[in-house]
Amino acid sequence: MFENRPFLERLVYLRHVTKKATASKRPTPKSSGRSAEGAVPLSLRPEIERELDGWQEFEGDDDNCVIKGSLPYSSNPTRGVERMLRGLAELGVPGPAMRRLEGVRPALVALLKKTSLDDLDGGVLLDWLIKEAGLHFVDDLVALPPEARSELTGLLADVVSSAVVEDVSIPAFAKKVVEGLRKWAKHHALDPKRLASYQARLTNGLGGVVWYRARDAQAALVEQLAEDAVKLMRVRWTRPALALEPYSPEKSFAVGARLSHPKFGIGEVVRRLDGKIEIRFEGAVRTLAAKNDDG
Repeated sequence: MFENRPFLERLVYLRHVTKKATASKRPTPKSSGRSAEGAVPLSLRPEIERELDGWQEFEGDDDNCVIKGSLPYSSNPTRGVERMLRGLAELGVPGPAMRRLEGVRPALVALLKKTSLDDLDGGVLLDWLIKEAGLHFVDDLVALPPEARSELTGLLADVVSSAVVEDVSIPAFAKKVVEGLRKWAKHHALDPKRLASYQARLTNGLGGVVWYRARDAQAALVEQLAEDAVKLMRVRWTRPALALEPYSPEKSFAVGARLSHPKFGIGEVVRRLDGKIEIRFEGAVRTLAAKNDDG
């Protein structure tokens, strides 16, 4: 029995058990692969690319805009990276991902010092950050069928046409638009809180000019309002069922092509790169090899 063992033997045994129990409580080391820390909502990707593409257009105060390539922030890469990271944070890049970006700040400064501006567009910088900071995009968009899109445009067309007939004011028009969007969002189980500030933004955007009188202008307004709603509600439209093409690194795939992967399932090509394609699978966007015709 344990009690009959010599004192020193019992002491060594107890220390071993204690050490083992303590070790089991320690956090498991994080994998060097993808983790939630580097996750960024897919809906932010276009805005992130625009931010990265335009960081060098300013010098000194951010209000002092200069011609691209003329006395840009590249003359002071440290400040350039400061502005770049601040802009990404303002876009809503999550805190854990921002900490990843802060971790590669010195390397990013070094990259800007040694690389020509002509070779550093938004796509190139984003690819670098994906590789070096471990960023990856997760699909936060809500998939809705094409019928929901028809409902949205029909609803907005009714609001616009009635506003013209009734000759309502711009604030009243913006209120009607938001009321309609709230009903549409509720019908499709979307979060109407995302529309919180849209009424004021729409009122200010239209200003005092009732420019939607002409029919072609009405159609353009409906299209713009629908685009705003899609961005605010983080929606993407599903497509009618199409034949799926099996994935192969030896094939070329166009943007929008739907394919099947033996491990990741069904996906849609969202971007073509040099010798690669980005595919949106359920819950994640992955970069896989492909034999692009233009790669």
